[in-house]
Amino acid sequence: MLRNILNIQRCPFSIIIRTNKDIQRDCGRNFATTVDENATEDKSEEPFVEKQEVVLADDQIEAKRNKSRLNAPHWRKIHGEVPYPEPAFWTHHTVKYKRMMYARYGEKCGENPGIMWPTKKDLEEQLDYERIAYPYTIQEVVENCKARRQEEQDYIVKRYRC
Repeated sequence: MLRNILNIQRCPFSIIIRTNKDIQRDCGRNFATTVDENATEDKSEEPFVEKQEVVLADDQIEAKRNKSRLNAPHWRKIHGEVPYPEPAFWTHHTVKYKRMMYARYGEKCGENPGIMWPTKKDLEEQLDYERIAYPYTIQEVVENCKARRQEEQDYIVKRYRC
């Protein structure tokens, strides 16, 4: 209703409405002049409208637009951005995490693509593990399996002949 009386429309300004008496009273306080407090105020007086331009930074505007109440990492994840641009936890320094981030977000994560491949040391450790865990070659495993099946067949045939 006040907006219609003063013909104020929505604009990128914050509006302060003050009457002339308020301004005189403030000036009186600031400049040590006397103001008669017993004087009757004129109610028909038009209010003085003071406009102050509000300048907001882009991040403040985006923060006001975000009504989802998600925390920043979750919001960035939903919008396809890297959740943590800077490492926040000890796990963010691991190679496994860096590989996962590069696989999901590509160059946006800012990681070196060289981390996707194992180092020479990693390859040597993996070969040592495979030698211990799988001591036989594929051909040897196939030959052992065929020999075991043949022994089972011979046992079955021998049992029924008797």
